Amino acid sequence: MLSLDTVKLADDAALDGYWLLHTSRTGASDPELLAHYAQLWQIEDAFRVTKTELRARPVYVRTPAHIEAHFAICFLALLTVRLLRNLLDMPAGQIADRMAELSVSDAGDGYHLVNRTRAWDQIDQALGTSLDTKWATDQRLRQWRRETTAAIRAHLLPT
Repeated sequence: MLSLDTVKLADDAALDGYWLLHTSRTGASDPELLAHYAQLWQIEDAFRVTKTELRARPVYVRTPAHIEAHFAICFLALLTVRLLRNLLDMPAGQIADRMAELSVSDAGDGYHLVNRTRAWDQIDQALGTSLDTKWATDQRLRQWRRETTAAIRAHLLPT
């Protein structure tokens, strides 16, 4: 038989419109706690991007060094995608796909075969760099890495 607890219903209704937050930040003011709570969606979004668009899956590691290394790789991938997303104004999944379309193979004697699609043009344009070549030397790859690093730093730390 179904029944309705009207006393409990009235008690719950008396609290309508109030938020109950459980926190360990005892020294924070109410506005600070609400601002902190409002930012939690960004953490959830980071997990979603890491799991779906970057296709990171659980890796079974046991040692602290391996766990830290796995976390560092996932974090760097997420950071890279977030920085590029801000520069390119495109979804993280598209950026991850474009990044996967670049590969460099060692051809010997200091030369490398560069495989990149035209989709990389937008990334090059946003960063102001270019690796628009089929073959590259060790020196050219190092130069491109320096240019790319400098461009990213300039976007992170504008003067």
